[in-house]
Amino acid sequence: MKKALSIVTVLIAVAYIGYMAMNRHAISQAREEHTFLVNENQEAQRLVEENKSIPQLREQVAGVDVLRKENAELPGLRNEARQLRRKVEELDKLKSENQRLLATPKQTGNAKAGAPMPEGFISRAALVDAGMSTPEATVQTFFWALTHENAERGMQCFLLLHPGSSPSAAEQEEFRRAMRDQRFPGFAIAEKKVMNDNEVELGVQSTAGGVVQKMVLKRSETGEWKLEQRF
Repeated sequence: MKKALSIVTVLIAVAYIGYMAMNRHAISQAREEHTFLVNENQEAQRLVEENKSIPQLREQVAGVDVLRKENAELPGLRNEARQLRRKVEELDKLKSENQRLLATPKQTGNAKAGAPMPEGFISRAALVDAGMSTPEATVQTFFWALTHENAERGMQCFLLLHPGSSPSAAEQEEFRRAMRDQRFPGFAIAEKKVMNDNEVELGVQSTAGGVVQKMVLKRSETGEWKLEQRF
């Protein structure tokens, strides 16, 4: 009887120990699951907060892209401005040369009074806006713009960095200033040198026996011929 009671007692103790072990394991699992769920909840809240800032971040990124694009265009705009200023300086030189040529007969007497006008000479009064489909047409259009103080058309005769751009009002006024008092009687193409299919050098003469001025023209992306080199 005592032996049976001992066996029952042992079995009860083993069962209790097993129950406690299972209970502890369940509690441990519950704690782990609780910790996992808490972490997941915190991560979800963090993602919600981050998502709230996405529209603002997109606006900031878009602003940065705009600034990058504007900064990328600045060197090209500066180069174009330098080109325009150089063209105005070249016009000033052309004006001085024309004035010198007009003064030459007074200084040298009648030595060249009988000199024939260059072949193909176009008088000032006969100048027209001939377009820019050929190098010769562009030169005539340029001189026509000079005689009519048409700054916008005159500047269109030059090869600019941005073909689609237009000169500002201030640049046009500076161009007009350089064009004033142009008194050349006309011009003729005295020389023509074809460099390649897209580049031509013309020698322009504005008076009988006068100096031949070099003008370099290049074919633009639009197919028009534009003045490129200082003359």
